[in-house]
Amino acid sequence: MTNNFILYVKSEKLPIIQYSEGISGHPCTGGYRAREIVYNLKPEDKEAVDLLEEAKINYKLVDLSDCPFTMRLKAKIIGINETPTLVVNGEKIRGVQNIRLTLLKIKS
Repeated sequence: MTNNFILYVKSEKLPIIQYSEGISGHPCTGGYRAREIVYNLKPEDKEAVDLLEEAKINYKLVDLSDCPFTMRLKAKIIGINETPTLVVNGEKIRGVQNIRLTLLKIKS
């Protein structure tokens, strides 16, 4: 039987801002704009991702900060109230320490 791993995390959205010159003679066209947006995982979530990568486990990553409202609602309905949360075949494992212990049990 194969294990299905889904890791729920949250990231912080950091826009990279750049000033752009407007059209000459039109002061309203210049301004600051987001050149790109970078998503950084929170430290606990990053550690959970690193644990799964080190264990060489295939998993699906779901970033609750950058997904549609319906997906966030579904996560809330199934009981994903905090991150990181690892779901293994329907069982929810919350927190980095619990994920670490679960991965140790799976690997041994």
